[in-house]
Amino acid sequence: MRQNKEEAGQTPQSGRHSFERRPEPARWNARSTVPEPDSLKRKTPMAQAGLSAKPRAAGQLTGWHVLAILLAFFGAIITVNVVMARYAIATFGGVETESSYKAGLTFKSEENAAADQNARGWTVNLIVDPGADGARTVTIEAKDAAGRPLVGYDVDARFAHPADARQDVTVDLHEIGGGRYRGAANVHAGQWELIVDLAQGEQRQFRSKNRVQLR
Repeated sequence: MRQNKEEAGQTPQSGRHSFERRPEPARWNARSTVPEPDSLKRKTPMAQAGLSAKPRAAGQLTGWHVLAILLAFFGAIITVNVVMARYAIATFGGVETESSYKAGLTFKSEENAAADQNARGWTVNLIVDPGADGARTVTIEAKDAAGRPLVGYDVDARFAHPADARQDVTVDLHEIGGGRYRGAANVHAGQWELIVDLAQGEQRQFRSKNRVQLR
């Protein structure tokens, strides 16, 4: 029987099992790619809607443009304000007194001088004659309470501008006799305050302020 089995090509079975090697499955190279069907490709919302991204058009308004416009706008406003403020400070000359502290200290003496002037009862008349090219001739006639002419006094006259003290004009007056004093100065047309002071030595005896309109 054993011989017949060997002749039939059958191998005798032993205690060990024999395994046949199966063919290895096909492996893909990591670098190779499998073409993806068009139906599985992901589409962006714009592609799904049939739209495509367009390049930015020339001259399009952006955030940087808006920032530049705002900076230029406020920069122009600040520049104009600074220039106007500098011109206003540089050109304004309507100062009534250089120092309010000094004016406060001399207020009492001015009050006493005004009381003494009223007690004297002097009379000062003034005449302003227009001349050529803005020349003005100022004539002052001063008399005491009894009507006697005041002679030998130092008389000063000044055209004070109502808004700009830098435009004030001083008139040099000279005594011409009979209590009269005369001088000339170039003063343009407009409204002025003519201030006349009569002094003897260092002591002021009389002050007159008159609002005049020059033509």
